[in-house]
Amino acid sequence: SRAVSAAATTIATEIKVADNCKSVDSPIVVLAGDETFDLNSGKTMLARFAYYTSSLTPLQPSPGPGVRFDPGMIIGLATSVAGLFGNDTKISGAELPEIDDAILANAVSGKLTACAILPSAGGGIADIASSPIVTELDALVGLRNDGARLLARMPAKPTKAQKENAERLKSAIAAFDEFYKAINTPDAEGKTPLIRAILVENVTKAKDAKLLRVTVNRSGGTITNSKNFKTFFGADPVRVSGGLIASYALVNANNGQVLAAGTVVCQTAQARLRNVQSGNWFTYDNSRNRKGPATAFCSS
Repeated sequence: SRAVSAAATTIATEIKVADNCKSVDSPIVVLAGDETFDLNSGKTMLARFAYYTSSLTPLQPSPGPGVRFDPGMIIGLATSVAGLFGNDTKISGAELPEIDDAILANAVSGKLTACAILPSAGGGIADIASSPIVTELDALVGLRNDGARLLARMPAKPTKAQKENAERLKSAIAAFDEFYKAINTPDAEGKTPLIRAILVENVTKAKDAKLLRVTVNRSGGTITNSKNFKTFFGADPVRVSGGLIASYALVNANNGQVLAAGTVVCQTAQARLRNVQSGNWFTYDNSRNRKGPATAFCSS
């Protein structure tokens, strides 16, 4: 955990935005590993809206007075982890798969709290009130409902042309209903495609938005078990260390330009197991003439 914290501090320093991370107008979306964040999802959804608008619009006369409609056909906008005296030393490595991308992303976000957006932990609040996506979807729902009203007032014995138009309208409404259901169905993380698109929209319209992707490439440590004269008389025979290799890339959310990228290697010094377990893991700070919690050190 100390190596992860040191890595997060190093990454926040090397991307050279920590000092300017004071405004939500310059958000940094922190992504864990290969976490998906499609910057085109908002534009893609608007393009789909245009398709459904074109398929419904030509079929929509203005509903006249006395129009019948079935309320069941109307939909609304949903907002939706040896020898005792010899010198026998055994060093073994330990993998730590629990130290994953999400843990590092959380730690980095903690260093950039003023402007960080962490999709894996909620992803921010969708600005529904001022969203062009919501505005256009609301208008499209209105077209769909107008179509439902038109079908409801279809005469009992329609002409051939009326029947053909009705079939086309039913098909267009059915296709839109399936699309509407799909974009309002929550995924495994509880978010709908509609909300995800709005979140992306919020990022792309923000001033100087950035994406920061962080990855734990390897994490683990060493366990050193010694048997010698000192351990025979009670010295702690076990020393442990931990560390990780992490990589990062910071890009401009508007044009994809790489602003910073690199790899950091962070590790702790070896510490006696007893001291780690008791929380008595200290290092001596000569400048302050006192002991303090031992930290990890990084190189890049």
